[in-house]
Amino acid sequence: MSMKAARLVSEIVILSARSVPITAANLAERLEVTERTVYRDLGDLSRMGVPVVTEAGPGGGISLQFGYAARTGSRLRTAIPLGLVVKAGRWYLIAQPPGGRPRTYRVSRMTAIALRYVAVSRPVEFHLDDYWSRSQVEFDRTVRSTTVRLRVPSHSLDDLRRAVPGRVTEEAIEAGSITADDYVIDLLMEPVDVAVSQLITVPGVEAISPGELRLALHERARQAAACNGP
Repeated sequence: MSMKAARLVSEIVILSARSVPITAANLAERLEVTERTVYRDLGDLSRMGVPVVTEAGPGGGISLQFGYAARTGSRLRTAIPLGLVVKAGRWYLIAQPPGGRPRTYRVSRMTAIALRYVAVSRPVEFHLDDYWSRSQVEFDRTVRSTTVRLRVPSHSLDDLRRAVPGRVTEEAIEAGSITADDYVIDLLMEPVDVAVSQLITVPGVEAISPGELRLALHERARQAAACNGP
């Protein structure tokens, strides 16, 4: 997601935490941009056909309407934005549907965004850090479907933790076997294309299996070497 798209979502998150509308000047100060940039954002949204509608109301806040492309097709959603998180370069909006529990939406799948000032109630018990930690555990269980065997130098374990964060990684390291200065671990990861992007950042890592991952990692390293050779 571009910096501008991230800024637009950040504006939504800032507004969602307020009980009354914020001025353009205050919003610009929070985002460390000029007031003109804030107004230009709204103008660009209008020119792209994205409706921005304000409605006065008691106890007002922000409700977000947006199209969302999921595996089952695109649907119009309504939710109260609660927070914004980035993981592995992907931005996620945490929002609560009417009468429902907070959910996670990938920002790149959101379309036709509309903002409304309406009477909404932000859940007082919601804490973004706690929610994201719990959701990561569920994410690991449902999305990490590929078991890989890795040989990782002991000095690169922290790099692996940064590349593939989460409790599943910690448990795999603890259960791994030590050979000389290396760890051999069995780790649940996302599909091969994602795993390659994560592991290429870990110095000295070797993909023992599956063979598909080993070949893909070799090809990515070859391409990088070809672009940066003498």
